[in-house]
This record gives sequence, C-alpha cells and structure tokens, in this order.
Amino acid sequence: MAETKRYILDKDNGFNVIVNLYIIRYLYSHMKKAACFEIVDSERKKSVDFYNNVVGITRQRISRMLQGARFEMSAEDRKRLSGMFGISENYFERDGICFQLGRLEKTDWECYFNDRYDAGYNVYDYDRIKKRHISNVEETLKVLCSKGALERDYETSTPIYYVYYYFKNGATYTEESNLTKFLKLLSQLSFSDWEEIEDNVDSLEHYQGLLEKHSHYVKVVAEYKRLKEKK
Repeated sequence: MAETKRYILDKDNGFNVIVNLYIIRYLYSHMKKAACFEIVDSERKKSVDFYNNVVGITRQRISRMLQGARFEMSAEDRKRLSGMFGISENYFERDGICFQLGRLEKTDWECYFNDRYDAGYNVYDYDRIKKRHISNVEETLKVLCSKGALERDYETSTPIYYVYYYFKNGATYTEESNLTKFLKLLSQLSFSDWEEIEDNVDSLEHYQGLLEKHSHYVKVVAEYKRLKEKK
C-alpha cells in the first residue's frame, strides 16, 4: 500500500489557513454561543474546549501555525472544517482563500502576527507603519464581535457569516428556499403595500396572473392531500 503524502503547509502557502483559523477562534472566544458550546462546571459556565472538541486541532498545532512554523493540514481536517461550517475546503487548502474581514489586507495580518507571535513575515521596519497595520486588525476584530455588527456588516453568503451562524445556533447554515422567503414576506404584506404599483395596471395584472396560478396549484394539491387522507 502506498504511503499517503502528508499535506504540509508553511506561513506563506498556508497563510489563508492561519488567518481563517485565527478568525474562527476569535469569534468562538468572544461571541455569545449556542448552549451546546457551553458546559457547567461547579455552577460556573465555561465554553467547550475549542481545540480538541470543536475544530479538532490541538492548541499546540495552532500555536505553531501562528508562530510561523510549518504545520500539517490533513484531508480529514479540511473535510471536517468544511462540513462543520458549510464552506468550501479551499479556505483550508494550500494557497487558498482568506476570509475577508472588513477592509483588512494581507500586510495588516502579517504585521499583527509578527507583533503577537513573532511569526517572521518580511514586512515594514518602520514602527509607525507597523503600528497602523496592527491597529487595523485590532479595531476590526473588536468591531466584529460588537452587538449586531456581524449580521449588519456581512452578507449571509460570506464564509464568516457561516462560521458565526454555526456558533450562534449550533447548526450549519443553510440558505432559505425561495418558498420560505416568499411565505415570510407574504405574512408581512399588507394591502397598502400594493400602492407601490397600483398606477401600473399592466404590472397589477401580471402579478395577479402569477398569484392566481400559484393559488390554483396550492388549492389542487391541498384537495388531493385531503382526499388521500380520507382513504
């Protein structure tokens, strides 16, 4: 049997993995989470261990990543994280994609990791410039976990929202179907809302026709289900 080749990354080709796992860990540590991520120990609540019991990567391995050392990211790791959050494995692959956090750029993260973990990135020597990049990351992270900020500032289609949703609800995010969205809006619709198009008779008749077709379909299906239940 052929030996499986290990998937070893470094601070450069695994930069996206380092940034993404750092953001994931930061969110987990600073946001209000679902009950499944909390345990009661001697009448005191604390979070479930992030490393071994959530992402399945040891504290030591994540520390090595942040310090600029080479690290392994196995196919099992990539598949597990991708499935957990419902995002592409590319966020955890060599030369993959970083989560876009605010307006942060690569240099911001490099200066930040150098300052906090002595990661060894080749960036500016000027303290004034380095401090600005470090401050960019610190301020963006602070805003990220302020009340309502993530839901306000990030689209539901972004990977960071998927991670946030998973920790908040304890379940992987799934897009709402068109029907679910329609029914929610329909329940909120009032007759006065039609005033937006009441002067456009063609539009009124167009949507009237569509509504009648859907109404007819729903009526037929409902009647069929009633008859089937009676049998």
